[in-house]
Amino acid sequence: MSMCSPKIGTWWVSSKSDPRWNKQGRAKGFVILGGPLQMRDWINLCKENYGKPPKDTEMGFIKD
Repeated sequence: MSMCSPKIGTWWVSSKSDPRWNKQGRAKGFVILGGPLQMRDWINLCKENYGKPPKDTEMGFIKD
């Protein structure tokens, strides 16, 4: 198995002040590249629909 292959893990986006941003899922991604495409797609969709992320927005990806 290659060390440079994407890893499966859990991603999340959360905001206490605006729960419309909240979502989590499981996907393959690279921790060093900011997580899986599904997480980045969700963030971009929220930006299109709601504008700038709230100041308390947190996002992350943890590989299994």
